[in-house]
Amino acid sequence: MIAARPSPCSPCANTVVLPQGDFGPPSMSGQLVGEPWNQWQAGPHDLPEYNVDIKVVIYRGLDLAEVKRRYPIVRGRSDYRYVEYTRAIEFFEKSIKEAESYKDGDWDPSVVNAFEELAAQLKHARSVTIQTLGA
Repeated sequence: MIAARPSPCSPCANTVVLPQGDFGPPSMSGQLVGEPWNQWQAGPHDLPEYNVDIKVVIYRGLDLAEVKRRYPIVRGRSDYRYVEYTRAIEFFEKSIKEAESYKDGDWDPSVVNAFEELAAQLKHARSVTIQTLGA
């Protein structure tokens, strides 16, 4: 199950850190959180010895420069993507509707099941974000 990752500092009540995968497949989330490989790589197989998990910092009530200071990108150690709270919530709402729209079509049950799982994943990430940062 998806779980919020603890922030590296306790007074960071205005951020939540989620894995990039919580935003759905790259075809859905790419414009918001970027490519599914590290920022210092030219592609998915470039510099595999420097691969690190990509995390998305959703922030509210902070300046982007401060968020980047708290969550720096360090080649081979940390890769963060930064998304302002309102944009994240709008993305979750739109993506959940998109995933749930497959219920209304004449789709194979496996396709419907995959989209139901995606909708549940997105709803959970949205819920964690709202519980952590407020509505």
